[in-house]
Amino acid sequence: MEIIFESIVGSTAYGLAGPDSDVDQLGVYVEPTENLHGLKLWTEKDFTKVKERPEDQDRTFHEVGKFCRLALTANPTVTELLWVPESLVLTNSVAFDGLKNTPRSSLGLTRGSAPNGAPPHPVSRTPPP
Repeated sequence: MEIIFESIVGSTAYGLAGPDSDVDQLGVYVEPTENLHGLKLWTEKDFTKVKERPEDQDRTFHEVGKFCRLALTANPTVTELLWVPESLVLTNSVAFDGLKNTPRSSLGLTRGSAPNGAPPHPVSRTPPP
């Protein structure tokens, strides 16, 4: 598993962590091409890996294809990675920078409040013209 991006997210990232809070990490990885060929039927859950470390950190990784599918639907969990401050980034790569620097307007993503009266989030779906 090649990790191309990993960051601290959740309550720690928002400055809301308490003394008993864990440190949540979210990342993106690239599945080796040879693992995607063959007769195995893949499901979406196969492209998410969750790891718990003894030092009380939860780590979740989405395969880059799944990350893109989720980001294109303005999924707030993954789009958070597009604006995470550099101080919270644990692993970065040229490959992820290419994804991150894609103009949000071309993906239909902008900063603003969420539609339909949902709580505000840093990312919302741009309404169709």
